[in-house]
Amino acid sequence: MGAAFGAGICFSLVSGVPNPVQSAFTTGVAFAGFNGLFYQISQAFKPEHDDVEYAQGKYMLQMLGLQKYENNLKKSLLTDSTLMLWNERALSEARIPPGPRLLILHHLDRYRNPASILKPALPLPHPPAQPAAAAAAAHAHK
Repeated sequence: MGAAFGAGICFSLVSGVPNPVQSAFTTGVAFAGFNGLFYQISQAFKPEHDDVEYAQGKYMLQMLGLQKYENNLKKSLLTDSTLMLWNERALSEARIPPGPRLLILHHLDRYRNPASILKPALPLPHPPAQPAAAAAAAHAHK
C-alpha cells in the first residue's frame, strides 16, 4: 500500500493540479485504498491449493488415523520425494512419538519389501472337482 500511496503522489504531482500538496495526499490515499481493496478482492477469489509435495504422506497418515502429525511432516520437510527414505531417526526428529512412528515405519516396510505384500493370507484353493460323467468314464476304463 505504501507503493500505491507513492504512485498516487507522483501521479498528482505530474498531472499539474492547482493545489499540489492537498491533491498529492488525497490521490495517494485513494491509490492506496484502491490497491488494498483490489488485493482483498483477489484474496477472496484465490483458489486454495493443497500441498502437492506432501500428498502421499498426508494420505498415509489419514489411512493410519494419524492426521494430527501432518504439520510435523511439513515442519521437518519430510516430503513425498523422501517418503521411502523415512527411518526411525527422521521421524523422531519430526517429533512423532514412538507408537505412531512404529505404525508409520511398519506401513512403509510393507511397500519397501513387495514380497511381504504378495504372501497369501489364505490357503490356495483346491482344484475344481471332475464332472460326474468324466469320473464314471475314468472308472469304466479301469
